[in-house]
Amino acid sequence: CESALSDQSCETILKDRLLVRTARCRLQLGDAAGAEDIFVKVLNQGATAMGDASDTAVALASEAIEGQERARALGKALRSARKMLSSALENDTQTFSICLERASEAMKLAPLSTEAAGLKCRALCGLRLWPAAAGFHKQYCEQIENYHGTALDRGLSQDVLRAYSYAAPESVALLLRRWIEQRPRSSHWIQEAEAKQSQLLQLKTSGDTATKSKQFAAAEQMYRSALDLDPEHPTIRANLAAILQASGRYNEAANHCRKAISFQPVYPRLRLRLARCLIGMGQIEQALDAYQAYFNDCKASETQIDPAATLEYSNLYETATEKHQKQDNWSEDEQRSFYENYRIYAQRFAKNRPPSWDQKKEDTSTSHYDQNTPSSRTAALKVLGISENFSLTELKRRYRELILLYHPDKSSEPDSDVKFRQIRSAYQYLIQ
Repeated sequence: CESALSDQSCETILKDRLLVRTARCRLQLGDAAGAEDIFVKVLNQGATAMGDASDTAVALASEAIEGQERARALGKALRSARKMLSSALENDTQTFSICLERASEAMKLAPLSTEAAGLKCRALCGLRLWPAAAGFHKQYCEQIENYHGTALDRGLSQDVLRAYSYAAPESVALLLRRWIEQRPRSSHWIQEAEAKQSQLLQLKTSGDTATKSKQFAAAEQMYRSALDLDPEHPTIRANLAAILQASGRYNEAANHCRKAISFQPVYPRLRLRLARCLIGMGQIEQALDAYQAYFNDCKASETQIDPAATLEYSNLYETATEKHQKQDNWSEDEQRSFYENYRIYAQRFAKNRPPSWDQKKEDTSTSHYDQNTPSSRTAALKVLGISENFSLTELKRRYRELILLYHPDKSSEPDSDVKFRQIRSAYQYLIQ
């Protein structure tokens, strides 16, 4: 367009059309000031300004007016995003959310703007939304081939590298190779980062392999060495917490879960692990809060909720409710005795937890019943010993009675574990 505009012999209407097209291209690339200047030029010096009232001239003028408004809106959004990012980098982290909002507005107006993309990426990293940051960067790179290197400053480069390291480690090597090709002057620190990431990935892979082989001591050593390189790596810290949980070191595991969550606030799987560690420690109220946080994270990240977690939360909530109801008339000695007995029970429960807590196995809790078969409902009612027209209160009361009666730790009957599983399956079927 600019090459064609250099031809002084082109007609005014054709010149206006080329100017509008040039301004639209600049707007798409995020050049708000340049686009606005060109749109203003069309309005002040174009065909309509010279008295041409043809449909084409009027249409071009209308498009210039609309483009001018979009250019101003883009410039305002970019200025606001820059200001919010600068404030956030000065320890006012709450403004990262505003920066993300403004940068997203700019991206809608200028989808190919490298500045808007950089601001959005930095805001996502500032909010520690690493998967979202890595995913956005990958998506944008598919549109702008050279965005991997040329449009990134040092601060943004480091944020992007962390996002890839935490959320897409398999793509780190490719990212760094492209940066070295496109930014030879920065090759020194990029090569240092590449060596660190390679060592980090090797330690994590070795730890994962040792975990699968049940060599927990070796895995713990690998993960701790990896954390020496990057203490804020949420995935490695989460893996270390899993090792500690499997070893019954619930307090240490819970501490690592909390640290990892501080480095990546939206982390459903880790929230669930924290809840189960708290159960092992006998901390009922804190475990209930951790389960609630897990459900909220699943909603925020659009992750499917583990059915086992729902049942665990329901059982724990009922236990906590019963505890509060009984405590109203308890003496101090009785309360102390209850807490001690529950602590022992919770630790035993955590030690003998279902396989689904640590391994991805198919949930068979409702496998005895088919939701579309009337006989399944009859069988479930028979197991619990309640009538067809039961109430929710009656169902929960009967369930608690039978669970306490046939609990493997309390019942002396030889087939109590089978009856216990049948009762839980029937209850879960009916409650759904």
